[in-house]
Amino acid sequence: MKRPAVFIACAVVLGLATIWMTNDYIRSRTQTAQVEQKVTVPVVIATEDIPIGTRLEERHLRTAAWPAESRPGTAFSDAGELVGKVTIASFVANEPLVPAKLAGGSQAALLPQMIPPGMRAMSVPVTKVSGISGFVTPGTRVDVLAIVQTRGEVVTKRAFTLLEDVKVLAMAQTLDEREAKPTVVDTVTVLVTPADGQRLSLAAAEGQLMLALRGVADSSPANAGSVTALELTGGSPTDDAAPQQVAEARHETVELIRGPDRITEKF
Repeated sequence: MKRPAVFIACAVVLGLATIWMTNDYIRSRTQTAQVEQKVTVPVVIATEDIPIGTRLEERHLRTAAWPAESRPGTAFSDAGELVGKVTIASFVANEPLVPAKLAGGSQAALLPQMIPPGMRAMSVPVTKVSGISGFVTPGTRVDVLAIVQTRGEVVTKRAFTLLEDVKVLAMAQTLDEREAKPTVVDTVTVLVTPADGQRLSLAAAEGQLMLALRGVADSSPANAGSVTALELTGGSPTDDAAPQQVAEARHETVELIRGPDRITEKF
């Protein structure tokens, strides 16, 4: 009686194993078929790294099969319609081309197409020192510091943060955000509001501008206030104003009459 029971148990185990293996095989074949049946669509991609300001040619473009579920909504499917357009942002090899990074004009008209509505591009003069020795490049963000001379009872210089978290559009004639080599130039073009443009132009006319480079992920307010030359030396405007006022108080004005002439003298 024991042998038939053993045979039956073995048969049950073998049957269950066969069923499990069959189900696993069917499941793997189904998944493979689903992968093979994924729908693809044609998408125009870059054949190589394309820098900003490049006029697209046929050699820059090719059409590739792209999974329909991950296709960028604004991607192109015909490479011919992109020939002659100018890039307003850089592309990497095999990246799909999208309208947001393209301009339909010449390279001379590139900068205006990079300016969002309501904003302005403004160039400001810089030196090797004020431009951070060329380490500011297109795409970086900076604070603009102004140093101006204040006039009043005491004449002194004041430094303060004029603009914060401003995007750099260009360095001289360079617009390429991928340009990593430090380059010393005499002008920097920044993106500002019309009101900030007025403040920037006035500060450039009245004093000196300096750029402070921000970290990539730093958009926090500076809250730096301002500082004067007198404060750097430990003095204050009132300290210097008092002797000047005392000196002025010691002067006495006397009117002298010499014949037909009247002469005013200070003693």
